[in-house]
Amino acid sequence: MRWMYGIACLLLYPLVVVAQETTLPKLFFDIPSQQKQNVVIKLFNSDDLYLTSAHSFERSIDSPTHIIRMTEKIDNQQVSCEQVNKEIEDKFINKITKDKFIFSTILICEYDPITQMAVAFSIQSYFDPLNDDGVLYLRNYMNEYNGSEILGSPLTIEEAKAVIVSLSFRAGWKKNPAIPPFIEYKRDKSNHYFKSNFDLKNNLITDIELSFYSDEPEKIMPLLDKWLFPKASIAYKSTLLDSNYTVIEPEKIFLMNDGEPLFVSPIKQYYQHHCSQYEHGRCLKPNF
Repeated sequence: MRWMYGIACLLLYPLVVVAQETTLPKLFFDIPSQQKQNVVIKLFNSDDLYLTSAHSFERSIDSPTHIIRMTEKIDNQQVSCEQVNKEIEDKFINKITKDKFIFSTILICEYDPITQMAVAFSIQSYFDPLNDDGVLYLRNYMNEYNGSEILGSPLTIEEAKAVIVSLSFRAGWKKNPAIPPFIEYKRDKSNHYFKSNFDLKNNLITDIELSFYSDEPEKIMPLLDKWLFPKASIAYKSTLLDSNYTVIEPEKIFLMNDGEPLFVSPIKQYYQHHCSQYEHGRCLKPNF
């Protein structure tokens, strides 16, 4: 069907969320123009709050990452995408708030260009309670809303068994921080297993936020040794001394209990470090 093909195409092109420092890291969204025809896209991400400083969270009650991966046709309803998004926001978005959750969500509404009426919608989301209050709140929310009707379809919230991270690190030269090309000198990948996105945030992501945005060897080198491979600091020393740009790309792959065994969000979060800000203009302090 055309509506399913259209939304499927949207999900094939990742929406990139890049954490990039000025004085502090921030998020911006890169949405290719070809994705904007006859669709309304809305993004919700808690990391625009937590990237302003490295955060780790404390929680005594265990809870898995929760996933929504719905793509549904809208039948026999004369509703606009504005009305579609309002219903989703009322039943889900406005209930999963930054004081209780870490989350990443994209809403996509496709509409008929002639009638301007919505014909399909998609919710792709993962979220975790960030404290015990959030865990207790989520239990009540699930009892009330999981399986409830939303735009003629059941709101289906699933639990992920775990999350695998395929971590890519690249170093090289970029003449202009804002535009290509990027001359890549060296890259490596590693894989890591976490029981939830909460666990991932408290370990890998917090380490990145604490240590990646630095030219100090005592920060960046242990980060590479811990998360890329043992003695990566030795392998990358000369490369970083010649590089003015590095990027870390953690690709999240959620392992699911039921249905399709894997869930990969179309929203990607990358961390870029433009080292031209330093007096020596490189990603590793010289004379190390």
